[in-house]
Amino acid sequence: MQARKIIKAMKRYIPNVITSLNLICGVLAVLLASQGYIIIAAWFIVLAAVMDFLDGMAARALKAYSEVGEQLDSLADLISFGLAPAVLLFQLITHAIEGSGLSEYPEIAYVVILLPLFSALRLARFNTDDTQKSSFLGLAVPASALFFAGIALAAAYAIEIPGLAGWVGKQASNAPLLIVLILAFSFFMVMPMRLFSLKMSDGSWENNKVQWLFGAFVVVLMLILKAAALPLIILGYIFSGALVNLFNNDTKQR
Repeated sequence: MQARKIIKAMKRYIPNVITSLNLICGVLAVLLASQGYIIIAAWFIVLAAVMDFLDGMAARALKAYSEVGEQLDSLADLISFGLAPAVLLFQLITHAIEGSGLSEYPEIAYVVILLPLFSALRLARFNTDDTQKSSFLGLAVPASALFFAGIALAAAYAIEIPGLAGWVGKQASNAPLLIVLILAFSFFMVMPMRLFSLKMSDGSWENNKVQWLFGAFVVVLMLILKAAALPLIILGYIFSGALVNLFNNDTKQR
């Protein structure tokens, strides 16, 4: 009887342990990126995103919700998906502007500060908005981080793969584009547009058409482009979210 009580009590901490792993991955990504290990840092950002997905799944499965868990999740996300990609991009932009027309303005790399800033704003708004349980207002912070981590990972394929994956990877050395993307994704995180959640209410096709279709899109791209698919998946998510909004608005007007 006592053993059951102990096991039951321990279950409450499982989601927080997974969230802590998310935070650890984020810190490692920051440290590695600051030392120039861009690809490894990008993989730790991806691993942090996996942990972020699993902690929510564990909390729902075990019904282990807590205020502490919610706050810990947001703090971990700010490090893993706000600060880590900023440090990673600082390294990419710093190297990319060497020998380019921007070499006289090295301070432009500090535009990466916008990512943790807008990530914090996005997380604060999420924590205080009860309407974002089944959909998101603006782009989720992990999605933004995965986009930039995907560009860094695609860089590893830029030489080996001459196709789309290689092209995506070459953008890791395109400083002007990276700066524009940082500005764009900072806006995406706080834009007043609803994006669908990937959580399914049940496994049925009828109630989760968008999620199933997007899931198929993700699988196809991952099979073709591997890790280089991440930026295209996130762009596809934003675009499909905009289409869902447009379709819903048209439906309501009718």
